[in-house]
Amino acid sequence: MITLEELNAKTWLREKFREYYAKEGVEPPPMIWQREFGVGNEKKIDYRHMSFRDDKELLGYLRSTTPLYISYSAGYYKFPSATPMEKKGMLGADLIFDFDLGDISDTCSSGFPTVECLGLVKNEVVKLIEEFLIPDFGFSKDDILVFFSGSKGYHIHIRNDLVFDLDQRARKELVDYVSAAGMNVRFFLRREGKSLHGPLPSSNGWGGRLAKELVKVISEYPPEKARNILGVSKSVFQKISTRRGELVDGMNRGLWDLVPVSMATWEVMLSSLALRLGVKLDRNVTIDMSRLIRLPTSLHGSSGLLVERVKNLDKFNPLEDAIVFGRKYIRLHVKRNLEFYLGGEQKIEAGEVELPEFVAVYIVAKGEGEPIGEL
Repeated sequence: MITLEELNAKTWLREKFREYYAKEGVEPPPMIWQREFGVGNEKKIDYRHMSFRDDKELLGYLRSTTPLYISYSAGYYKFPSATPMEKKGMLGADLIFDFDLGDISDTCSSGFPTVECLGLVKNEVVKLIEEFLIPDFGFSKDDILVFFSGSKGYHIHIRNDLVFDLDQRARKELVDYVSAAGMNVRFFLRREGKSLHGPLPSSNGWGGRLAKELVKVISEYPPEKARNILGVSKSVFQKISTRRGELVDGMNRGLWDLVPVSMATWEVMLSSLALRLGVKLDRNVTIDMSRLIRLPTSLHGSSGLLVERVKNLDKFNPLEDAIVFGRKYIRLHVKRNLEFYLGGEQKIEAGEVELPEFVAVYIVAKGEGEPIGEL
């Protein structure tokens, strides 16, 4: 059961959100009238099957009701507010990829996200775009919209006629491809007489990706690190290491048997590399066409940060750039000593403190403090 202190904190937080929406508003998704919406205060989605005719109706709802979370459907529907789901009449859907710290690093998934940990998520986003979506799938940069989730990750939205009609099975195949799930690496190797042939490092798709990474690992990495990455024994790696020049030369010509290792060993090495090179993401978000995703330009109820469009991933720092609240001081009761980064290093002792508004909102949203009053 929610405590009185938690209730007061949520009420205060919603009032702060209401102040923001009164000044800034939100940017509605395309074809808003065909989208389903869901909102939440206790959970990220307490209630769904909502719809809005236009951006004015959506903004009016946010300013009057002000949920802590608001999400909308990747899917387009004839009747977005109908229940059950079968009555909505699915028309098609955007293609969504979701990245969260919990899918990428166990050590980063709890507590306050750091700049370094969020950088790990960003690396996976870049990998998906630069190594898969553009070269392998042929999407243009104009097709790909990147958003900071407002908390611990990123969302990629693809709005393109090519993906609109993809069913769940097709979307699963896309996720399997980029994540290397269930990949049969033997497909890339073939016997021709006594010779073993494989992809060139310059080949397109996964074949070239695996060959290029294998050359990089055996040529550039320290021996013990390389062996661990490839997942082979010391004796097998010794065979590879002592003849790496011959192996690389052969692979550049498509010949993979200049080092005497078994087909099973090749499979072990390529499978290890595939797991290393595959994208780490939340598979279910992409596959589930009825999934609700955080509304861009809304605020996230677990942080008070903006769900922001990212136009330059290299320069974007969410713990700086997604801050929307100001620096007027607010009196807060903080439950425990805290250290985190938000607009700078923050080191806060437990008890009654006075903090800038953007820090206070962040702490209250994290459940680590309750407001006492504004100065």
